[in-house]
Amino acid sequence: MRTSLPFISVIKNQHGVSVVIVAIALVTLLGLAALAIDVGYLYSTRNELQNIADSAALAAARKLGAIYQTKTYEEQQNYKCNPAEIWEVANEVAEKNQAAQKNISIKFEDVVIGKWDEDTLTLTQNLNQPDAVGVTARREKGANDRVNTFFATVFKIIDVGISADAIAALTGKGNSEETELELPIGIDEDWFGDSPLNPYPAGFCGKRIKFSPTVDPEACGGWTSWTFGSNDANLRKILDLEEPLQSPSLGVGDLTNFVGGNLSVQTFNALLNLFKEKGYDVHIDALNEDGSLKNPGDPPLPAQGTIDDPKKGALPTSDPNVFNLEDSDGNPLKYPDEDETERNAHVWITTIVVYKSEDCANPNQSIAIQGYATILLTDVIGPPVYSDKLIQGTILCNYVTPSNTRGGGGKYGTLGPIPGLVE
Repeated sequence: MRTSLPFISVIKNQHGVSVVIVAIALVTLLGLAALAIDVGYLYSTRNELQNIADSAALAAARKLGAIYQTKTYEEQQNYKCNPAEIWEVANEVAEKNQAAQKNISIKFEDVVIGKWDEDTLTLTQNLNQPDAVGVTARREKGANDRVNTFFATVFKIIDVGISADAIAALTGKGNSEETELELPIGIDEDWFGDSPLNPYPAGFCGKRIKFSPTVDPEACGGWTSWTFGSNDANLRKILDLEEPLQSPSLGVGDLTNFVGGNLSVQTFNALLNLFKEKGYDVHIDALNEDGSLKNPGDPPLPAQGTIDDPKKGALPTSDPNVFNLEDSDGNPLKYPDEDETERNAHVWITTIVVYKSEDCANPNQSIAIQGYATILLTDVIGPPVYSDKLIQGTILCNYVTPSNTRGGGGKYGTLGPIPGLVE
């Protein structure tokens, strides 16, 4: 007769339970391992899509910048983008890359062209004067197919949809090239923002600004000698027509020296000669009552050609002797504030630096560059025509520079044509 002891049964029962537990644990561990492989693969695919979206957005926004570089200021203000032209560039870049071993195409509707708002970090679709491009790269149904899984099929996950977004924008110009800075003038950042010192809180675009002496709220400017010694003699060397002291390449954050006070007569005359040489004439009828130019984009930039009848409008020229032309009746053309005779308006579009100081007085120390603005210089008037030394002009806005410069500067109306990723 065989006798079964109770504790022997317990041991046998526990042994059976252990086998079940081990089996369940093994299946779970294998499932987690399989899931980890799939998750890693999907993350890798997501990174590949992100790289594609980044590259496509940068290429598309660079295309925008290149288009602007071929246009005059007036043409830039009236530019309406052809979305197919931008999509083509984004798609061309994407198709040269793979995500999960598949070449990626960008759908037309996945390229968003518009304006980038640095304050709200949003892209608003707009084909009129756009400055940014958003791109979505996908591995989804109807867009390069979903990504197949390896082991997640055990959990009935056959494939997964993945996408990545990027936005690239043309932002405030952040650097200069050698010889690009020719006018040694800077404007205080307060002139552009919400500061009480800003004479135009509703917007600085196209508004008049004065230099030397800075005695009123329209000023907020100063003379800079770049990285050279802060004195009148170096300013005169910078302004010299024959062998100018060339500005170094300067970027946001670089220090530039400012020269307090007014220029000497000799230095001011050097500025006047540079203004004559670099600028071009437009007829007096092209001016507003305050001396600003009615249509800053007419004539085109840069101005080249021969002198025409003043009554026909634009007189593009680089001849320094045309500053005081005769009109079509043979009468001398003089300054606008002389009542006897009208004269041509002489204008020069050039780049100036933007700095930050505590007030609108002429700065006389080293100050870091905040960015760059584009000025339409409309008058350089000194003795004997004008008892004081007056320089005035207007700020151009939504202007993409023709030179290959990057963004990174403040919002001062001028954009660099080489974009950066903003999201």
